[in-house]
Amino acid sequence: MCGVCGTAGPGVGRESGDVRLMMEALVHRGPDGDGLDERERAVLGHRRLSIIDLAGGAQPIYNEDRSLSIAANCEFFGFIEQRAQLERRGHRFSTASDTEVAVHLYEEYGLDFLRHLNGMFAIALWDEPRQRLVLARDRLGKKPLYWARRKGKLIFASEIAALMTHPLIERVPCDEAIDLFLGLQYIPPPLTGFRDVFKLGPAERLVFENGEVTIDRYWELSPSPKLQLSDEAAVEELTAILEDSTRIRMISDVPLGAFLSGGVDSSTVVALMARAQSEPVRTFSIAFDAGTSRDAEVAREVAAHIGTDHTELTVSPDMLSILPELVRRYGEPFGDVSAVPTYYVAKATREHVTVALTGDGGDELFAGYDQYRLMRTLGRVAPLARAGSALGARQLAGRIGSGDGRLARPSRRAERVMNVASRPFADRYALLMSHISSDEKRRIYSAEFMRRIGRDRAAHYLRDALGPDNGVAWLDRLTLADAATYLHGAVLTKVDIATMAVALEARAPLLDYRVAEFAARLPPHQKLRGGTDKWLLRQVAHDLVPREVLERPKQGFGIPLREWLRGRAGDVVRETLTDGRLDSRGILRPGAAGEAFDDFTSGRGRQTHQIWLLLMLELWFRDAVDQESLAGWGA
Repeated sequence: MCGVCGTAGPGVGRESGDVRLMMEALVHRGPDGDGLDERERAVLGHRRLSIIDLAGGAQPIYNEDRSLSIAANCEFFGFIEQRAQLERRGHRFSTASDTEVAVHLYEEYGLDFLRHLNGMFAIALWDEPRQRLVLARDRLGKKPLYWARRKGKLIFASEIAALMTHPLIERVPCDEAIDLFLGLQYIPPPLTGFRDVFKLGPAERLVFENGEVTIDRYWELSPSPKLQLSDEAAVEELTAILEDSTRIRMISDVPLGAFLSGGVDSSTVVALMARAQSEPVRTFSIAFDAGTSRDAEVAREVAAHIGTDHTELTVSPDMLSILPELVRRYGEPFGDVSAVPTYYVAKATREHVTVALTGDGGDELFAGYDQYRLMRTLGRVAPLARAGSALGARQLAGRIGSGDGRLARPSRRAERVMNVASRPFADRYALLMSHISSDEKRRIYSAEFMRRIGRDRAAHYLRDALGPDNGVAWLDRLTLADAATYLHGAVLTKVDIATMAVALEARAPLLDYRVAEFAARLPPHQKLRGGTDKWLLRQVAHDLVPREVLERPKQGFGIPLREWLRGRAGDVVRETLTDGRLDSRGILRPGAAGEAFDDFTSGRGRQTHQIWLLLMLELWFRDAVDQESLAGWGA
C-alpha cells in the first residue's frame, strides 16, 4: 500500500513543490520511498510501502514509451496471470510490480481497464497523448481518494490532510457533511468535512480531460439473477471462491499474518490461509485488560485449533492521548468508536508483519448484523403496530421481544418498537441506522443550522440507499444498502486509516468482488435462516473452526465508551463540549451539548454515542479548521 497525490491542469508542471508538500504529508502511508512524474500539465506524486518487487517497483510506473504513467495505492490480485497474457500480446514489462499490469491493461482496454482489475486500489493515471487524468477507486471502496477543483486545476490525494497542504484549498466546513456525520458517524461520498473537497465513491471513475470533470461507475453490485444452488452446491462454490480469494491475497515479498478476533469471519480466513501454506500462519489478537477478555480467550482457542503461530498483544489504551492522533489521521469528522481498538491492533501487529489479512465484509455481504433479524421482526408486527393494536405497546413488545436482543426489555423498548414498526420499510431502516435521529437533531440544532441544511440528510441518504422495492427481497435491499453505505463509509475507512497510519497493509479476502457478487445473488434463506445469521458462511466454516465460534453471539469490536466517559475522561470531555467554542460554531443550540452530557452523567438519558460524536466533531474543528494543535489535550 502507498499514498498518491498530484495535480493536473494548465501550468501545473511548474508547481511540483505543492505536490511534494502533499507527498510529505503521506510519509506514514509509504515510508519506503517516493517518486514524482512531472509533466507540463500533470504532476503525479507517490509514497511507497514496499510489498511486491521490493527492488524494482518504485512508482510512478510507465508504459514502454512513457506516454502513460500511473501512481497507485494498490494491490492487484491475479496479476501474474494477467502479466503473462499481456506479454503474449506484445507488451513489454520493465518491473515485476503488480502496478505495471494496470498501465498495460489501459493500453489494451482504455477506460474499461478497471473492469479487468481485481484488488484494492486508488489509481491516478496520466495519459499524455490525450492530456487525460484518470482517477479511480476499487469496486467496494477499500482505498480512499479525495479531490478538489480549483482555478482550472484538479488536485487529488489519498488523504484529506495531504490535500489540505495545497495552497489553493480552503478550510471551509461543509454544513451538509456535518449533518450527515452526526446521523451516520461518517461522511459518505461525494462530500467531505470541507465544502470544496470531495471523495470518490466505490467503483467510481473520474476523468479530467479538456478542462472537464466526468464521474461514472464502472461496476454495480446486483442481487439478480438469483443463484439456483442447493445448499450443498452453494457451500462447495463459496468455499472454492474463498479459497482462491484468500490464496491470491497471500502473495507478498514481506512478512504476512492475519488479525484473529475469534469471530466466524476472521477465523474462517485464517483457516483457509492455513490450508494454503505449509508453515503455521502468524495470527494476532488484542487484549485491553492483561489477557482477561473473552474475545482474546476465544482467539487463543481458534489459534490452537488451527495450529497458528499466535501472538496476543496486550495494550493499555490511553484514550485522552490517542484521540488527537486519530482526529488528525482521519482528516474529517469520523465517529466509529471501534477506530480506537483497530488503531491499537494495527500498531501492535505492525511490529511483527507488514501485511495482515482480515475478516472484514462478512457481516454486510452475508447478513450478519442484528438489524437484519430486527427488521424481519418489525416487518412481522408492522400490521399490528399500524393498527394501534389493543394489546398495547408493552404487551406487543413482550410478544415480539424473544429472539432479538435489541427488543429483549419490553419496559424500555415498547414505545420505540411501536413507533418504528408502524413506519414504512425505508423509514424503519433510517431510524435504526441513524445515530442521532431527526427528532434529536431538532432538539439540539440551532434554528439557523436547521435552516441551512433544510432536512435531515442522513435519513434521506439511508432511504435512498435502499432504493425502490421493485420486487427485490427485503433482505437483499438491506445488505446491498449496507454494502453501499456503512461498509465503505465506516468499516473500510476505519481500517484503511488505522492500518496505513502505521504502514500496515490490510487485505480482506471476503471483499473480493467475486465473493461480493456471489453473496448478492444468493437467495435470502441461504444468508439468514431462522435465528442463524451468515448461514452459508457458517456452513463453509463448519469443518474449519471450533463449534464454539459458530455458536457464539456476535461481539462488537469496541471500547467501554460509557465507562470511559464516566471515568476520569468525563471532566475533560465536558469541558471540551461546554467551554463555548462548540456553541460558537452555530451548529448546536447554545447549551445543548452541556444538557446532553448532564443527562448522560445523571442517568436520565442514553446520549453516550451522541456525546462521542459531538466530541469528535469539536476536536476536528479545532485540528482541521482552526488549525490548532491538540498536543496536550486532555493532559
